[in-house]
Amino acid sequence: MSILSFPARPGASYFFTVRLADPASSALIDHISLLRDCVALTRKRLPFEISAACVLPAALHMVWTLPKGDDDTVRRWRLIRATFSKHLPDDGRVPKPVWQRRVWGLPIRSPLEMTLYKVHCVTAPVREGLVTYAEDWAYSSLQQSSGQMPLSVLGQPRQTPPQLRLVS
Repeated sequence: MSILSFPARPGASYFFTVRLADPASSALIDHISLLRDCVALTRKRLPFEISAACVLPAALHMVWTLPKGDDDTVRRWRLIRATFSKHLPDDGRVPKPVWQRRVWGLPIRSPLEMTLYKVHCVTAPVREGLVTYAEDWAYSSLQQSSGQMPLSVLGQPRQTPPQLRLVS
């Protein structure tokens, strides 16, 4: 499994994208409870903070911050992906291998980049055409972080309150 093309730094933050081998699959949202359990198990064994996440039918975007003195992103992704694959029901709907070989990862080097990658995570379902409004997607961290996201990056609100005027 190939993950990083840059040196990992202990305590650093990263943006990751992992994809299923079959881009037409919806296994990640079909088995969302299993995926959540796999991430929780990994975080229990190898702690890390999740600043933002979005689960799409065949892809997962996450922003992680590792603990000080720890730079092992490879082991964490290996555990999440292997546990999910092992416990996925063998009903013939999800072809093997389950995951693409590569995990796309980028270091986050500034508070601005952190904000941009968080926004990228929560707006992914809109870009993919799955929903019209980011807040309608049940499988993202938007509900927990919406108070911290500027409205201008989340798309237009459903209704503009009468006391506010949208500025273009």
